[in-house]
Amino acid sequence: MILDENGMNCAMLGLPEPISEAPAIQHMEEIQEVNPKVLNIEQRYVFNSVINAVSEIDRGLETNHRLFYLDAPGGSGKTFLFNMIHDYLVAQNVAVSTSAWTGIAATLLKNGKTLHSIFKLPVPLTETITCNISPNSDQANILRQVKVFIIDEASMIPRYALNAIDNCLQDIMNNNSIFGGKVIILGGDFRQVLPVVPRAPPAAVLDVCLKKSPMWHNFHQLKLSQNMRTKENEQVFSQWLLQIGNGRVQSSLDNVSDDTIDIPEQCVCIDSLVSDIFDNCTQDEMKSRVILSPKNVDCLKVNEDILRRLPTESKTYLSIDSVSSDNEMEANNYPIEFINSLTPSGMPPHRLNLKVGSIIMLLRNLSITQGLCNGTRLEVLELHNHSILASIMSGSHAQERVLIPRIKLNSSDNSPYLPRLDNYLILKH
Repeated sequence: MILDENGMNCAMLGLPEPISEAPAIQHMEEIQEVNPKVLNIEQRYVFNSVINAVSEIDRGLETNHRLFYLDAPGGSGKTFLFNMIHDYLVAQNVAVSTSAWTGIAATLLKNGKTLHSIFKLPVPLTETITCNISPNSDQANILRQVKVFIIDEASMIPRYALNAIDNCLQDIMNNNSIFGGKVIILGGDFRQVLPVVPRAPPAAVLDVCLKKSPMWHNFHQLKLSQNMRTKENEQVFSQWLLQIGNGRVQSSLDNVSDDTIDIPEQCVCIDSLVSDIFDNCTQDEMKSRVILSPKNVDCLKVNEDILRRLPTESKTYLSIDSVSSDNEMEANNYPIEFINSLTPSGMPPHRLNLKVGSIIMLLRNLSITQGLCNGTRLEVLELHNHSILASIMSGSHAQERVLIPRIKLNSSDNSPYLPRLDNYLILKH
């Protein structure tokens, strides 16, 4: 199971194949009773649109809509709707695949996996990528049986990744129809994070979005707008956030840039942001509070400030850094003190201070099925020299205790602040 999650098999490691039953496609846990009456009007329209499309295909009828894109801001019930569609179709013996671009989003879906895992997308992604799936492989046989693909966080998918999936399904199905004739349901919010293009201007980021894909016009556009999380006194703030995402909020001041906005007075912190958020609250209340920071350097400062407020004893973990290079003389040019001062993107600092009771976040996908993926928040229970015992804070695996081992991390970050970290010089942490 662990090898399958990481796109590997026993043959790749020279191990004998285990004797087991054919891999299951569908969710094997107990399926909850599906009651579309609990859906609001918008959700019910999306539900019926998808179910009708699948029904028409089963009856051999030609349908105009096999591809759907669901525009759904945070809190509009997209994940709840996707899980209900999944359960309904599985109850009808329809093979369904649920996935997301990020691991943390995949943990919220029934039997969710990452898109990289399902279609064996390579890393890094380039314009010419192809899915590493042979038409005669076991993975191809599984995908061949799947009738409906539900894909969340689609706004983060580069258009060439979607093209690779389209080509893969056409080859597997031996069908020249778009996506091999499968029903595809994409969900996301373009107001949020777009595809990540390191150090690229906004125009380059927009160029790799799904909306720039030649197949975008084939998707039937659906929408959710009603926020299902906010209380009555939070509706105004919710609408204000949506207006920011739509680019309709501007500053009332003169001579400021177009990306400057006015923050409501009730949202402005006068003194210390950390004090306003974390003072006068219990340790349990601290778990449900978080400060978002766009820059890692600010995030590290906030974390240290919060850590000092915890009454438990601090333990410091030091990284063992080195430079890997084809040129040994080149690697020796960098003093260890200088290497230790670097904090590349996606890696922890050289000196990591932690306390029992502090909140940590995983930076790697360890096991999607166990809820351990990039972005999972955990509470530290015990601190050991080479491992950390922690409790998962949210999701279907909440309260489960897990052991996080010390692992090796490699960075190929080409940041101008790092020493020539390119294809032949990599920082190991």
